[in-house]
Amino acid sequence: MKVNKVKGPGNKFLHLTDERSDFFLNLVPGYDKWDICAAEAIFASRHGILTDAKQKPIFYNNYSKRGFSLWNGIMAARNSNIYFATKSQYENKSGKTLAQSQTQIRRDLHM
Repeated sequence: MKVNKVKGPGNKFLHLTDERSDFFLNLVPGYDKWDICAAEAIFASRHGILTDAKQKPIFYNNYSKRGFSLWNGIMAARNSNIYFATKSQYENKSGKTLAQSQTQIRRDLHM
């Protein structure tokens, strides 16, 4: 597996959409929905999968200030096979689910 370091959320999804990357994971809370909403629309049209670390879809209908940020991390993959294989590999190596890892990160950051 190759790790690509790419700046900017839109650019990350472009890499996934163009098949230059297979998987994107960010468990740090506070990612802004505005940074990914347009990219996700294009990404989803190419059969990409985007959820939070608890495997829940991202909803853009919360208008509170706190609602504009993603507090449960992001995980995305070019397709469902990659999504589940990478998730499983992460969890087997870490001994934690993605949700447990993300919760620990939130605790460590005192959020």
